[in-house]
Amino acid sequence: TGYTVIDAHGRWRGDDVAEASRLVIVLHAEDAASDAKVARVADDYRRRFAQEAVLRERDTVCAKF
Repeated sequence: TGYTVIDAHGRWRGDDVAEASRLVIVLHAEDAASDAKVARVADDYRRRFAQEAVLRERDTVCAKF
C-alpha cells in the first residue's frame, strides 16, 4: 500500500472558474476492505472541501514491493 499526491489545476464540467486540485494515486490490494477505505477518503474529502464530486478512477496494475 502506498500513495502519491500531485498538485494540479482543474475545472468541473467546463466551469469558467479554475481551482486548485489534488491528484492522489493510491496503490492498494484489490479487495472490498481496501476499496471501502478509498471510498471513505474520497467522501470525506468531498464533504470537507464542499465539492460536488470526487472522481475515482480504478485500474489494475502489477506493483512489486
